[in-house]
Amino acid sequence: MNAQLAQQMQSAYEVSTQAWPHFLEAATLQEEADLSAAKAYKTRKWLYVAATILVGALPMVGGFLLIPAGIFLFLDYRGRFHDEVEAERQAGYAKAEEARAEGAAILNGNEEAMAGLYGEYCTPDATEYLMNITAAGRADTLAEALLMCDEQMHRWKIEEANAAVVAAQQEQSASLKGIRRSNAVSAVANVTNAIFNIANSI
Repeated sequence: MNAQLAQQMQSAYEVSTQAWPHFLEAATLQEEADLSAAKAYKTRKWLYVAATILVGALPMVGGFLLIPAGIFLFLDYRGRFHDEVEAERQAGYAKAEEARAEGAAILNGNEEAMAGLYGEYCTPDATEYLMNITAAGRADTLAEALLMCDEQMHRWKIEEANAAVVAAQQEQSASLKGIRRSNAVSAVANVTNAIFNIANSI
């Protein structure tokens, strides 16, 4: 066993577990910023549609005001409102970048532990795997360990893809069952209505 490599991989695992929460927080903040912007756009669109319909429904003047009101609301949507939403989105992105920078600072501040590691190799899952195989003596050099880690990450990706397929199939099956159940209820209701109609006609 390469004791020095095993010690480095253990240190790398400890560093990655400290840094990774910051990267996860960054991803969450960015996703929340996008979702918030999408929700704001959707809500405002429906408000504008409702406002245009109400203006068009005004007696006498509604028809004349409909086009100017639609143009005004569209310009407001593309102008001031759009700028406000995008400013909020960028503020969320800025917070995400701060969290990402904190994670990167932890990785960069531990160069000795992270030497030779980059990208996906810096995740807790990867560094834990590297720590385990080097501690067990299954890899004596970093190159060997990274090659084994590549193969393991490939297996993880296949397992994740298979799990996603199974989940999609289960969801589709549940949806089909719901449709069949709904159709069965509708069929029963139709038969019941037909019986009542026949009984009433007798």
